[in-house]
Amino acid sequence: MTDMAYQGEREPGVYPAIFTKIEPTTITVGATGEEKQLWRWVFNDEEGEMDCLTGQRYSQNSNALLMLTGVLGRTPKKGDDPNHVVGVRVNVVYGPNKGGTLTITSVLPFKEK
Repeated sequence: MTDMAYQGEREPGVYPAIFTKIEPTTITVGATGEEKQLWRWVFNDEEGEMDCLTGQRYSQNSNALLMLTGVLGRTPKKGDDPNHVVGVRVNVVYGPNKGGTLTITSVLPFKEK
């Protein structure tokens, strides 16, 4: 679903983590040389940093909306800003995307047992 900005040796699984930041980033598409504006979502756990890239539009079925919903722990409302929940605990789901690449596939609210 999303592309990792950095791919480490992490095993597929669910990782309790802290949402540490969201920042704009630019990538250059190799074939066309076109620059694309993306969000970089960053999470930290006991193994280190995990991040993923999404588009910047929070449209229906977008990866950005999936990430925002996860860090908020609810359906977003107009005006919600992911920067307002930096520091929140979440469960990061790390596994294969549709192309088979290991990446962050979703973020879920952290629930105490």
